[in-house]
Amino acid sequence: MINIIIYVASSIKVSNETIRELDKLLANLLRNYDLKFTQQNIIDLLIKFTQSNMELLFSSVQSPSKDILNKIKKLQKPWNIDTDPETIDNILYDEDLSFKI
Repeated sequence: MINIIIYVASSIKVSNETIRELDKLLANLLRNYDLKFTQQNIIDLLIKFTQSNMELLFSSVQSPSKDILNKIKKLQKPWNIDTDPETIDNILYDEDLSFKI
């Protein structure tokens, strides 16, 4: 039985800053852990790690919880200012800011 592995090569564009950061990561791995990886190896590992740790990676960008949203809503207070659509438009779009509140 013969096993055939097919690799499909593709390219992605990354910024020069990303390439520098990738090179720093590779250098740190070599210096601190005596591990040598190619750029392709480390990208493969990072993608596998990300797939296994998606919640950890995106926990900082998730929507606020309902508890947090409720706390924010409780902090809201009415300004008790009467406005009409024309006044709001003037405030937002006119350069003349001589309106009175």
